[in-house]
Amino acid sequence: RRLRCARGSPAGPPSRREELLELGRRIAVEGIGPRKIPACQSCHASEPQGGNPFYPYLADQPEWYLSRHLQLWQEGERGGTAYAHIMDQIARNMTDEQIAAVSAWYSQRPLARSISVPQDTLR
Repeated sequence: RRLRCARGSPAGPPSRREELLELGRRIAVEGIGPRKIPACQSCHASEPQGGNPFYPYLADQPEWYLSRHLQLWQEGERGGTAYAHIMDQIARNMTDEQIAAVSAWYSQRPLARSISVPQDTLR
């Protein structure tokens, strides 16, 4: 007899990767209030043109890259813009699993189809 998961699939419970991606999605979209981790998308826009230019667009970045930079902030070794100090505290509040999860989730997000490039940068 096969066990069914909550969605009724005979395949069983979600894989570890699926759980990690779901945790990453929750952190990116909702944040984790009790750990003082705001939703990533409250600063990092869900579209390349939609956010503050000082906060990078994270979708489609390599997983290792996102993870490493969060670790560097966690260790106090990452600099950046005048707003970098905001990430210092957020990264220090994150566990290794949370860093892995949000890095995995953003790496799986597709790059927006239309990215406008200012005409003066094409010269």
